[in-house]
Amino acid sequence: MEPIKVLVVDDSVVIRRLLTAVLDAEPGIEVVGYSTNGQLALLKIEQLEPDVVSLDVMMPVMDGIECMREIRKRWKDLPVIMFSSLTEEGAAVTMEALEAGANDFVTKPWQTEGFADSVNQVSDALIQRIRALHRPKGGGASADPIPDPAAVRAPLPTQARAHAPGRSIEAIVIGASTGGPNALNELFLSLPADLGVPILITQHMPPMFTKLLAERLNKRSDLQVREASDGDIVLPGQVLIAPGDFHMRVKRSGTSIVVALDQSEPVHSCRPAVDP
Repeated sequence: MEPIKVLVVDDSVVIRRLLTAVLDAEPGIEVVGYSTNGQLALLKIEQLEPDVVSLDVMMPVMDGIECMREIRKRWKDLPVIMFSSLTEEGAAVTMEALEAGANDFVTKPWQTEGFADSVNQVSDALIQRIRALHRPKGGGASADPIPDPAAVRAPLPTQARAHAPGRSIEAIVIGASTGGPNALNELFLSLPADLGVPILITQHMPPMFTKLLAERLNKRSDLQVREASDGDIVLPGQVLIAPGDFHMRVKRSGTSIVVALDQSEPVHSCRPAVDP
């Protein structure tokens, strides 16, 4: 099997060196080229035909957002992973990149104890996303095609609203990881305001990103979407998203069901994690 070809786009020499160390150490993945800005990246994509692109947000000449929009005009199905700083500004720009068509993102290392620690912070998340988003040429569906909002806002079929005989659905629980933000965006364009049950979501995301995801979905949905807080009462018609760095569970409190957040150990290296 041919290796997955990755194009690294970043104006930082340190980050390019970091990503090369991470990807070259992984069997079946090959860094085929580099670019220091979005304009050069478009030329490299034409020349090298990568399977996946790692794209920085803040760059000279052409930044990651503008580059992402151009990529989607020319290569609708090319998987793109944004490389984002773990700051409020970085989170906001990353969410804008997802709206522009990026498939997912990985956060840059922070508070590290050296280069080796930085490699460890980035390695699992980046490799997992590359493997999940890559589709062999000529094999199967493309990775996370960008939905047509007019198409996905069609009403749900009657049978989709129906309950199983003799049973009552009390909640919808959604877990998402790689590709989740775009999948949730597509899903929420089609959910009706009168759904009648609460929705609880765990999306594997760091702090700040989950709040912005909730705001993004709230703007696009007929339902009320927000980041959950400890003690929130779970109510029909509301959508609660687990905040970054907290597991989300629910518990009974008198006659109500309420959200219980905790910072117990990460599960599968994630907090929030879907399993809890």
